[in-house]
Amino acid sequence: MSGGAEEDPIRYYFAVDRLPAGEAPLEVREQWVGLALPVRHDRYVEGPEPLVGRGVKSFTARHHSDGVIVLSPDAIDALSEAGRSGAAAYWEVHLGRLGFPALLFNVSEGRLLPVQVARLLFPHLD
Repeated sequence: MSGGAEEDPIRYYFAVDRLPAGEAPLEVREQWVGLALPVRHDRYVEGPEPLVGRGVKSFTARHHSDGVIVLSPDAIDALSEAGRSGAAAYWEVHLGRLGFPALLFNVSEGRLLPVQVARLLFPHLD
Protein backbone atom coordinates (compact mmCIF):
# COMPACT_ATOMS: atom_id res chain seq x y z
CA MET A 1 0.00 0.00 0.00
CA SER A 2 1.23 3.44 -0.75
CA GLY A 3 0.18 6.72 0.82
CA GLY A 4 -3.52 7.17 1.27
CA ALA A 5 -6.99 6.60 -0.02
CA GLU A 6 -6.85 9.62 -2.33
CA GLU A 7 -3.79 8.33 -4.19
CA ASP A 8 -4.58 4.70 -4.96
CA PRO A 9 -7.39 3.62 -7.28
CA ILE A 10 -10.05 1.19 -6.10
CA ARG A 11 -9.10 -2.28 -7.39
CA TYR A 12 -12.06 -4.24 -5.97
CA TYR A 13 -14.87 -3.92 -3.49
CA PHE A 14 -15.32 -6.26 -0.56
CA ALA A 15 -19.02 -6.88 0.09
CA VAL A 16 -19.37 -7.91 3.73
CA ASP A 17 -21.94 -10.72 3.94
CA ARG A 18 -21.15 -12.26 7.32
CA LEU A 19 -20.35 -10.98 10.79
CA PRO A 20 -16.62 -10.20 10.85
CA ALA A 21 -14.47 -11.75 13.54
CA GLY A 22 -12.57 -9.44 15.85
CA GLU A 23 -12.33 -7.75 19.20
CA ALA A 24 -14.67 -4.82 18.58
CA PRO A 25 -18.05 -5.09 20.34
CA LEU A 26 -20.64 -7.24 18.57
CA GLU A 27 -22.94 -4.28 17.88
CA VAL A 28 -20.05 -2.49 16.11
CA ARG A 29 -19.01 -5.54 14.06
CA GLU A 30 -22.64 -6.09 12.99
CA GLN A 31 -22.59 -2.72 11.22
CA TRP A 32 -20.18 -3.99 8.54
CA VAL A 33 -22.71 -6.49 7.18
CA GLY A 34 -24.28 -5.26 3.96
CA LEU A 35 -21.55 -2.74 3.12
CA ALA A 36 -19.27 -2.69 0.07
CA LEU A 37 -15.78 -1.57 1.15
CA PRO A 38 -13.16 -0.34 -1.32
CA VAL A 39 -9.98 -2.40 -1.68
CA ARG A 40 -7.08 -0.34 -3.01
CA HIS A 41 -4.29 -2.91 -3.11
CA ASP A 42 -3.65 -5.63 -5.67
CA ARG A 43 -4.43 -9.19 -4.65
CA TYR A 44 -3.12 -12.50 -5.87
CA VAL A 45 -5.02 -13.61 -8.95
CA GLU A 46 -5.16 -17.19 -7.70
CA GLY A 47 -4.88 -18.54 -4.21
CA PRO A 48 -5.24 -17.03 -0.77
CA GLU A 49 -3.48 -13.97 0.58
CA PRO A 50 -2.23 -14.83 4.07
CA LEU A 51 -1.92 -11.74 6.26
CA VAL A 52 -1.33 -10.89 9.91
CA GLY A 53 -3.27 -8.18 11.74
CA ARG A 54 -3.53 -7.01 15.33
CA GLY A 55 -6.50 -7.13 17.67
CA VAL A 56 -7.99 -3.68 18.28
CA LYS A 57 -8.06 -4.26 22.06
CA SER A 58 -5.35 -6.83 22.84
CA PHE A 59 -2.88 -6.00 20.03
CA THR A 60 -2.43 -9.76 19.74
CA ALA A 61 -1.35 -10.96 16.30
CA ARG A 62 -4.25 -12.46 14.35
CA HIS A 63 -3.40 -14.68 11.40
CA HIS A 64 -5.75 -14.63 8.42
CA SER A 65 -5.34 -17.43 5.90
CA ASP A 66 -6.95 -15.21 3.25
CA GLY A 67 -7.24 -11.57 4.22
CA VAL A 68 -8.60 -8.38 2.68
CA ILE A 69 -7.09 -5.01 3.57
CA VAL A 70 -9.39 -1.97 3.70
CA LEU A 71 -7.84 1.41 4.47
CA SER A 72 -9.18 2.96 7.68
CA PRO A 73 -10.48 6.18 6.05
CA ASP A 74 -12.34 4.15 3.40
CA ALA A 75 -13.89 1.87 6.01
CA ILE A 76 -15.01 4.76 8.22
CA ASP A 77 -16.39 6.65 5.21
CA ALA A 78 -18.42 3.59 4.15
CA LEU A 79 -19.97 3.34 7.61
CA SER A 80 -20.76 7.06 7.71
CA GLU A 81 -22.28 7.10 4.21
CA ALA A 82 -24.51 4.17 5.19
CA GLY A 83 -25.80 6.10 8.22
CA ARG A 84 -23.96 3.88 10.69
CA SER A 85 -22.52 6.79 12.62
CA GLY A 86 -22.10 4.94 15.94
CA ALA A 87 -19.82 2.34 14.40
CA ALA A 88 -17.99 5.03 12.39
CA ALA A 89 -17.33 6.97 15.59
CA TYR A 90 -16.07 3.83 17.35
CA TRP A 91 -13.55 3.16 14.58
CA GLU A 92 -12.47 6.81 14.32
CA VAL A 93 -11.57 6.77 18.01
CA HIS A 94 -9.98 3.33 18.14
CA LEU A 95 -8.13 3.37 14.83
CA GLY A 96 -6.97 6.94 15.30
CA ARG A 97 -5.77 6.35 18.84
CA LEU A 98 -3.98 3.16 17.84
CA GLY A 99 -2.62 4.50 14.58
CA PHE A 100 -3.99 1.57 12.57
CA PRO A 101 -3.86 2.52 8.86
CA ALA A 102 -6.19 -0.29 7.79
CA LEU A 103 -8.66 -2.95 8.84
CA LEU A 104 -8.22 -6.60 7.96
CA PHE A 105 -11.19 -8.79 7.03
CA ASN A 106 -11.30 -12.50 6.16
CA VAL A 107 -12.35 -13.25 2.59
CA SER A 108 -14.79 -15.79 4.04
CA GLU A 109 -16.73 -12.89 5.60
CA GLY A 110 -17.84 -11.58 2.22
CA ARG A 111 -17.20 -11.41 -1.52
CA LEU A 112 -14.52 -9.69 -3.55
CA LEU A 113 -16.25 -7.91 -6.41
CA PRO A 114 -14.82 -6.22 -9.50
CA VAL A 115 -15.55 -2.49 -9.42
CA GLN A 116 -18.16 -2.59 -12.19
CA VAL A 117 -20.05 -5.49 -10.58
CA ALA A 118 -20.01 -3.74 -7.20
CA ARG A 119 -21.47 -0.59 -8.77
CA LEU A 120 -24.31 -2.63 -10.27
CA LEU A 121 -25.08 -4.30 -6.95
CA PHE A 122 -24.51 -1.16 -4.85
CA PRO A 123 -25.68 1.79 -7.02
CA HIS A 124 -24.77 4.37 -4.37
CA LEU A 125 -21.07 3.69 -5.11
CA ASP A 126 -21.19 5.76 -8.31
